[in-house]
Amino acid sequence: MYPAQIARALDINKSLVKYHIDTLTQQKFLIKNRDSYPHYYSRGTRAAIFEGLIDSEPERKYYARGEEFKNSRWCRTHTPSPFSIDVFKVGDVDTYAHQTNNGPITYSLFPKQPYKHHNKVASYKTRLIIGDNDIAIQYHASKVKDILQIWPGEVHQTIEELYVDNCPFQKTIDLVVNELSKYAGWKFGGQSWDGRTHYAFYVEGIEVILQPRQYENGNWWVDKSKGYYELETSNRTLAIQCMKALSQEGL
Repeated sequence: MYPAQIARALDINKSLVKYHIDTLTQQKFLIKNRDSYPHYYSRGTRAAIFEGLIDSEPERKYYARGEEFKNSRWCRTHTPSPFSIDVFKVGDVDTYAHQTNNGPITYSLFPKQPYKHHNKVASYKTRLIIGDNDIAIQYHASKVKDILQIWPGEVHQTIEELYVDNCPFQKTIDLVVNELSKYAGWKFGGQSWDGRTHYAFYVEGIEVILQPRQYENGNWWVDKSKGYYELETSNRTLAIQCMKALSQEGL
């Protein structure tokens, strides 16, 4: 359709249509055919990103163009839910000594006062620094049961990793458990997690196509929790399809 036709069909001002078309053209979602008048617009190189994603057509396929795009994209994989681990024995609480070849290094653990009391449960929270990892943890103490909760943070995954690893957070969980078990004297039991995983992609201009908060069809949504707009899903299969589409376009 031509811009004038779009304006008539939507019963809006032609200048408003032109504004949005110019924006989409700059973002390469549309291509302007300069040999025609009135100007005709066709699909741009980035338009394929949204095929099979917005309407979630499972039969639509995407293929990477070869080795040049292998590992060139990643998704920001994270979980809104903590891992909960049963505590069989509480070890050092205030500080603990991490043993190294150069001697022990003392690290702080939980503060002396809980940040909240609720239903006879005292809750303490801190951030555990292990190497380059900054991990949020909480300790919930009660007469009935003690629980350690771990928020594993985010992981950057390539498409190869998405295929084979449906729980990329376990390494972080094991890191915390091993650290407190080996150096702080804690003993742990079983762990539980609700399995919720979010896959986020940075796609330049995504907010132009899909307005945040107005677009949430249960499969995809637009999020700005990191300070910039991302296309996000909780469906691993759709995340893999998105990675293929991004690789196909070389974006």
